[in-house]
Amino acid sequence: MLGCRSNAKNTLMKNYLYFAERNGVEIRPSSEVVKITPLNEDGSAGYEVIVKETLGKNVRQYSLRSRGVVLSAGVMGTVPMLLKMRDQHKTLPNISSLLGQEVRTNSETLTTVNNTGKKLDDGVAISSFISVDADTNIEVTRFPEGADASWIYIPYVPMVTGQGFMRFMKFVFNTLLHPLKTFKVLRYKGKAKDSIILLVMQKSEAFIHFEWRRKWYRLFKNSITAVQKEGDTPLTVSFPAAEEATKMIAQKLGGEPGSALTEILLGTPTTAHIMSGVAMGNDKSNGVVDFTGQVFGYQNLRVLDGSIVPGNLGVNPSLTITALSEFAMSQIPVFSAERAAKIQRIEFSRPLEGQVSDLKGTGDLASALSNA
Repeated sequence: MLGCRSNAKNTLMKNYLYFAERNGVEIRPSSEVVKITPLNEDGSAGYEVIVKETLGKNVRQYSLRSRGVVLSAGVMGTVPMLLKMRDQHKTLPNISSLLGQEVRTNSETLTTVNNTGKKLDDGVAISSFISVDADTNIEVTRFPEGADASWIYIPYVPMVTGQGFMRFMKFVFNTLLHPLKTFKVLRYKGKAKDSIILLVMQKSEAFIHFEWRRKWYRLFKNSITAVQKEGDTPLTVSFPAAEEATKMIAQKLGGEPGSALTEILLGTPTTAHIMSGVAMGNDKSNGVVDFTGQVFGYQNLRVLDGSIVPGNLGVNPSLTITALSEFAMSQIPVFSAERAAKIQRIEFSRPLEGQVSDLKGTGDLASALSNA
């Protein structure tokens, strides 16, 4: 998660984007799409995309025209973009009313085991996975010594269970009763060396909704707002099974179990895997996109990212997102035999013929591939 000195981290720059460029794709970094407009009512004639550069002193804005558009900006990029196009700019007015509904957090929370006095920072960042009950899974997460920023970004205090105002009052009482213990857990310096973070994920259903509406403190401007509706199963920030497991791990390691202070104060969960909001369906009455990711009402406008995942997985969703995207793209016909002949088939397990000598690092094949 923090880089790899051996150049072995498997990132998009080394797989999908690298191979895409090999097939002629042009990648434009430091750019933001601000508007998508179909050239005719259903997009069959293509789209105009307004792009704004986000880096440099002389930031320019320009337009591109394309046969089709694929949005893959994740829930926090794709869903707000489509909501703005439908409800603010009115360029994509026919998108289903289900857009932005039932956004899921993978029912996640973060707990910690702090100040164990043991060296816990060696090895792979996420190396263990345990199921504590039928719905709840935990990944043990660690960082190298000196990488204490995670404990700054999300501060932790001695574990407090429960929900809402009573949980906050428990925190206040515990802090007044044991101020030194609270300070030691809250203190971030040196945490990565002898502390671990536990990423808790559940399959149980709970969700919020993203809508384009005016917030109470904005008189004249609408924005993306997260709301819960009557009848929803509310998001939770306290999972008893995970808290009990955290206490057991802390006892085993001789450390102090911890809860995220932000969750205690705000009552909102922390998630690393936000999903859904662009539901798959048979038509726009029960979905936003079809099984190929194409938006109902528009041709060649697709969504391929975590927002099409239909429910909480209780595990890291990266491979599910990959599988859904690759399946959807496999359903799109190649436009001509001539074009198909130019596409170089990619085998991820080995380089293309004649490419090994061009890779960084000489020597045996394993050494060459590790630097690809």
